[in-house]
Amino acid sequence: MEENYQKPRKVIRISKKKLIIVVLVLAVLAVWFVNRSPRYYYEDMGFAGEAMQDIPSLPSGEVARMMPDIMPYYDPSVDITDTREFLKTNYAAQIYSRDVPKMVDDVETAVRSVDGRIDGISSSERSGLISFVIAKSDLSEFKDEIEKLTHRKLYTEDITSQNLLAQKQHIEEQTQVAEKTLTQLQSDKQTLDAAHQRQLSLLGDRIRTMQQQLDSTQTERSGLQATDGAEAEMKVAQLVDEESTLLIQIAALQQDLSDEQRVYTAQNRNISSRINRAGGTVEHLAQEDEDFMNDVETVTGYVNVRWISYWDMAARFSPTPMWVNTIVFVFVLWWALVRMRILPKIELV
Repeated sequence: MEENYQKPRKVIRISKKKLIIVVLVLAVLAVWFVNRSPRYYYEDMGFAGEAMQDIPSLPSGEVARMMPDIMPYYDPSVDITDTREFLKTNYAAQIYSRDVPKMVDDVETAVRSVDGRIDGISSSERSGLISFVIAKSDLSEFKDEIEKLTHRKLYTEDITSQNLLAQKQHIEEQTQVAEKTLTQLQSDKQTLDAAHQRQLSLLGDRIRTMQQQLDSTQTERSGLQATDGAEAEMKVAQLVDEESTLLIQIAALQQDLSDEQRVYTAQNRNISSRINRAGGTVEHLAQEDEDFMNDVETVTGYVNVRWISYWDMAARFSPTPMWVNTIVFVFVLWWALVRMRILPKIELV
């Protein structure tokens, strides 16, 4: 008889009313806890709110520069008849991993595999960040490489594109103005050079003509000086006066020639300087346009790597919320322990 004796099972009697109150209180607390958990805007696009916290070794301005624009931007100043597209693409990805340093190395290898450029790497046991630039034509291949690194449940990405047509039009407008200015200045210089040459030719011809007159007068005077007589003396005096007048006129023309050269030199220096500046502006805008096109043909992006706990990993793979899983687990565990007579039986009264 003693061998078949079983210890009586303990029974806990609970009031139904109290049980309902406890369940309601626990439900309210569960709802409050879920709603209290912070949710950030980036969670809507697949990034958990904590993804941008504790990013190692990067200033906030650098993080802001790498973050893509979420909402498309419309510039009302862009001519709607211009249907060209210059799409600048930004890439952002979030990877959760148990081994952050290894995942950072794997992402770096993926960037190198498409001949991308690494702009920055930060890595720690809990978080990592890789910023990079790749060719737009390699984006699809790069995405495939990243997706191979982890399960889809532990990977989210966001790709945005913005048409930079307004910036392109602005460069084109500036280039048009600069080229027009350069052409006008070059035309003005040609006009200045031509006017200067005409003036030099005119003054030179007048000086040569007067010099010939002076030479002729001096020759005639030399011949008359060898002749005696009052008439010859009067003629010589007259020729001397003419020589003096011619010398004065020649000196004045030579001064005009000197002034012309001085004014032209100053004007030529000024317009040449303006031409050089205008030419430099055209070259700068050409380089800016080339840089713009190079930028459009590249993808700027970053991959943020975060450490994940087993609990969070289970939450991502679970089809139901973890609080539901927890309740079910606790209930099943309690039921099993009751069946094993480890816990007392509960009766509702």
